[in-house]
Amino acid sequence: MIVMKFGGTSIQDAVSIRRVCQIVLKNRQKQPVVVNSAMGKTTRNLLKIGQLAAAGDSESAQEELNTLVAYHQRIIGELWPHPDEQPLLAQLDSFYTELFQLKDGVSVLRDLTPRSQDKFLAYGELIATTIMTAALRTAGIDAVWCDARELVITDDRFTGAAPIQELTYSKMQHILIPFVHNGQVPVIQGYIGATRDGATTTLGFEGSDFTAALIGAALDVEDVQIWKDVPGVMTADPEIYADPWTVKKISFEEAAELTFFGAKVLHPSSIAPARQKNIPVHVLNSKLPEKGGTELSANGIVSKYPVKSITYKRPVILLVMQNMHYLPFHDYFKMVFDGLDRERLVPYLVNIAEGSVKMVLNTASNLQHLIDDLGQWVQIDMIPNKATVTLVGQAMIEHPDIAGRILKCLDEISLDLISHGASNMNSTLVMNADTVETAVDRLHREFFQVRDPELFETM
Repeated sequence: MIVMKFGGTSIQDAVSIRRVCQIVLKNRQKQPVVVNSAMGKTTRNLLKIGQLAAAGDSESAQEELNTLVAYHQRIIGELWPHPDEQPLLAQLDSFYTELFQLKDGVSVLRDLTPRSQDKFLAYGELIATTIMTAALRTAGIDAVWCDARELVITDDRFTGAAPIQELTYSKMQHILIPFVHNGQVPVIQGYIGATRDGATTTLGFEGSDFTAALIGAALDVEDVQIWKDVPGVMTADPEIYADPWTVKKISFEEAAELTFFGAKVLHPSSIAPARQKNIPVHVLNSKLPEKGGTELSANGIVSKYPVKSITYKRPVILLVMQNMHYLPFHDYFKMVFDGLDRERLVPYLVNIAEGSVKMVLNTASNLQHLIDDLGQWVQIDMIPNKATVTLVGQAMIEHPDIAGRILKCLDEISLDLISHGASNMNSTLVMNADTVETAVDRLHREFFQVRDPELFETM
């Protein structure tokens, strides 16, 4: 049994959907369970519609929603040119009706709450899986549509809900295994779930990877496949570096470091369930299915190369806190970290010196709440438009000269903070956001001079 997750760009049009059907067909004997994201940029478009409605611009929200419906209808028309051949249209009409009603409700209330936002965004996956189920059936696969809201049971932290593992695994085993044993292919929405009382939740952007890993762990599958429009985990982001290599094999620990520090190829939480069950995860390219992609596993490959990949995150904010009232250190640090806990803020880096704390955080809306909360006791400087650049590799601990090499090749770039050694496998630098491209280019040239064919593959 395997799990096959297909991202939004892998099913963004009729050509892509037909390609995915052929990939599933080729893996039919492995008893696949299919997980889908929303098509293309549907999730972001739905968020925009909800925000327009909440702002009182009902007319623009209506136009955007009409455009989104037309996008899906155009794909359906290309997959099934004759109207009398188009399956599951009644189900789609039901989703569209609910979406229009939800948009109208948000427009009246002028408020897009986290709960209503999750309800809004879930329709992207619901529509996509309805179309994908029909497409797989047309391709000769006995696919069955399954509702993730009956499978992924979460807490009520809307927009970033956490699955309740025992309940979720039990539901998945009870509902999905009979379908698989019956020779059918379940098709499930990624990204969404529901609370115990049935309220729709989402797992955070890119949460479909997380759903796939949860299903894999629940069903003890032999492989979790994450199909995207990139060749796998890269040595650098191809959007900012022109000639990166594909990393053939990487450890769960290295992948976790990369996702935490900004790598877009996987959801930060997606690795944990597979790692707990020691299930390999393969990141594959749906446009080039014959390529090997990247395998994530417990061991990875120990290489002479100290660095496997370079990632970045921007924009971030550098927060500098000074203990101006000479509070006892214990009270001062407790106050700072209690404030972070209250606002549910997780810093990427923390540097502590006598009387001062530097930390790097996302540009979260509740960051101002933290500043207001602590400002009466602590002098706080908030420095925006910063970025982190992180080098990750299992073998970094074995190369004592690596810090010197990093600093030497970045000698003309101003660095606000350097974290080296907090983890055995990463070094992270904080710099101005507009210097990221230069830094990644120099670091890649320094650490990836000669390709090891056992570890790397060219694009």
